[in-house]
Amino acid sequence: MEPVITPQLIAATGVTISEDQSQAFLEYINAVLEERIGQAIVENLNDNELEELADLQEARKDEQVQVWLETNVPDLDEIVNDEIDIILGEAAQHHTDFSSK
Repeated sequence: MEPVITPQLIAATGVTISEDQSQAFLEYINAVLEERIGQAIVENLNDNELEELADLQEARKDEQVQVWLETNVPDLDEIVNDEIDIILGEAAQHHTDFSSK
C-alpha cells in the first residue's frame, strides 16, 4: 500500500516534526492507518468474504486484493477517509508529543 499520510497532510494539521524523525513518524502513522482500515473492513465482512480476502492476501496478489475490496466493500472510500480524518485529528491533538522528542 502506498503511503496515504504525507508530509503535506501532516503539515496541514499544524504538526511539526523534525526532519530526522519525519520518515519514522510517517512510516508509523501509515502503518497504524493501514491496520485501522483493515480492522474496519474485517468488521463488515462475513466468514466467506473473510476467507476470500485472506486467500488473496496470503497469495500476495495486491492488485486483486484492491479490486476485491472495491467490489465487496461498498463503503471502502468512506472507511478510508474516516480513518484518515481520525488519525490526522489524533496527530494534531498530540502534536507536542511528536515535536518535543
